[in-house]
Order: sequence, then C-alpha cells, then structure tokens
Amino acid sequence: MPLNIINYTPLVENDGTITPLNRFIGNLRFGGEWQKEIQAQEKVISVLRKLLSDRFTLVRNFTLPDEEIPIPLLLISGSGVWLIAVTDITGIFKTEGKEMLEMDSKKEEFVLRSPNLVMRTILMARAFEEFLLKHKITIPAIEPVLIFTNPGVDVTTSGDTNIRVLLIDALNRFVSGLTMTPVRMEPGTTKKMIELIKYTYNKAQQPAKKKGKGLNLNFSPKQWLILVGMAFILILTIVLLFFLLLNLNG
Repeated sequence: MPLNIINYTPLVENDGTITPLNRFIGNLRFGGEWQKEIQAQEKVISVLRKLLSDRFTLVRNFTLPDEEIPIPLLLISGSGVWLIAVTDITGIFKTEGKEMLEMDSKKEEFVLRSPNLVMRTILMARAFEEFLLKHKITIPAIEPVLIFTNPGVDVTTSGDTNIRVLLIDALNRFVSGLTMTPVRMEPGTTKKMIELIKYTYNKAQQPAKKKGKGLNLNFSPKQWLILVGMAFILILTIVLLFFLLLNLNG
C-alpha cells in the first residue's frame, strides 16, 4: 500500500495550481519564498512516495494553534516522527550548532543568515512536541530535518545532533534508512496523533468555511498593517497618475 498523505497546504487548488490572488495572499502571510517552498516540497514528496509504504503517514503544511507558519512536512510512523523543512535556496552555507551561516560574496566571509532555517526547524519540532504533550501524547524525541533541494547549493555541516541537514542527492539513502527503523511507539499512539492533527485542523477551519472556501484572510496585525500600507500606496499612485493626465490634457 502507498504512503498515506494528509495535505493541508493552504491557497492551492485541487489541481496544484495557485491563483494570482492566492499567490499574493500567500506571499503576504508566509513570505516571498512561499511558492518556491511548495514546489520544493513536491520534490521531496516524490521520493517519499516511491520508497515508503502505508506504515508511514505524511502530513503536509499543518499549522499549530496560535502559530502563523505551517509545519512543512511531518512524517509519522510507529518508528518515530520526523519534522521536515524544505528549502530551494541556493548559495554557499555552513551550519554550526544551531547557527546558519551564508557566504557573503562582497566580504568573502561567512555571515549569520536570516532567517535561520536551522533554528526555525528545531523550534518547530519543539513546538510540535509541546503540542502533543499538552494533549497527553508522549513519543520518542522528534527528529528535525532540513533538506536543501536546489542542486546548486553548497552546504557544510558540523556535528550537531539537534538536527539532520541533507542535500537532495542524499535523500534516497536517508528515506531507505527510515524503512529499517524499529517500532518505538506504544500501540495506538500514531493513530491518536493523526486524529489530534485532523481534529485541530478541522476546528481551525470552521470560521473559514462560513466565509467561503479558499480565501482565508486571518492575518496578523503586522500583516494587516502591511496590506493597508500597500493599499495606500496603490491609491496614492492612482491619484498622482490622474492629476498627471489632467495636466497633460490641459
């Protein structure tokens, strides 16, 4: 039987396309790299589909309560839970512990990168663990995994057991190793976990369903401020163009 996939990716149509309006909303809510990250996830998912059976469940883009950024990929089985973040960025990087460094071509030296994808992935794993503990679900430690899908990227990693950093060409070997991992969870734990995820998602979607499918304008105050600012600039531009045309015609 094939890998089980639960897809909670927001703003994406059933055929995988993203409308211009949803692209704008996605960039506003999740950042300018949002669409590239969705495409990068597809590369990883294609490998998982080929190598994993229905022993595993993949939850895609689940958002924890009171959080804004979805968890990209959660891989769940009786053997453990892997929180997988995916990025398509390119460049020369180095990870040292929980720090992520990027080569600055002008300075010709490594500088701290922002956002720090290593730390963000680790914090997501911790937040999901706390979410499970709050609901009295105890599991072995979640392993955070950061995958670089761009073949042109160069990443040097230091020995840090807090996170696993992979290039796309090492993904097959990593996934194959997961299939040989022994069962470590109590019977029924994975089922409880997946039911909790589904319940949490459905509960969060109830207000959105009343407003209509697809368009969820649940922005943070900061995002609303940005949106209002952009609207003000647009209106001001239209007014200036109007007066410019009047002067030209006059």
